[in-house]
Amino acid sequence: MRIKKALLLFVLGMFFITCFSQPFYRHNEIGMSLGTANISGDIANQSTINTLFLEARGQFSASYFRVLNPEQSIGFEANTLSYFASDFNHKNPHRGWQVQGRGQVVSLQIRHTFFGYTSLKLKPYVKAGVGAFRFAASVSNPEGVVNFPITQTRGVSFAMVAIPGIRYQITQNQSVSIEAILLFSNRDDWDVLYDEDRTVDKIGGIRFVYSIGLFY
Repeated sequence: MRIKKALLLFVLGMFFITCFSQPFYRHNEIGMSLGTANISGDIANQSTINTLFLEARGQFSASYFRVLNPEQSIGFEANTLSYFASDFNHKNPHRGWQVQGRGQVVSLQIRHTFFGYTSLKLKPYVKAGVGAFRFAASVSNPEGVVNFPITQTRGVSFAMVAIPGIRYQITQNQSVSIEAILLFSNRDDWDVLYDEDRTVDKIGGIRFVYSIGLFY
């Protein structure tokens, strides 16, 4: 009886593995993304859904990943983006300042895919990385509410990247994803301004990704 039960469990286990697993080949993956970017800092300090839409600017990225197994990957990404924020969309309309900036990010990332060993076509994942952010921004007072000259800043700062996403596998080597990206550091001058509390400036956004796997 015990032998029959063990045999039954073995057969059921093999059936489960056959149905829910998929063949894996270690490979390379390249991707491109297009999406939006918003800054949170001394000007954009209290955002709503409406202000996120009003102040959204564009971002584009290209990435390379080495897929080590169905769940673990390592790679790098290059990203270029623009950002904008205005006092008139937040809690300081009496001040009337606005910031416009551009930046480029290069980061080394790791990616963990959940349910990677199953044949599910829709899988969530998370990416995390570190890198450098090169930025240039200027603050102006276009409405003349406060007499404040145009002030500019530029520099390169250490940056950390956090990216949750969900991927749909179209074919064995093609997929599309939607991601939320958060870029942050210990800097307080991405929007030029400083405050006494040393508010950490952050840039976030939503983007769509197309990836293709190169099986060699």
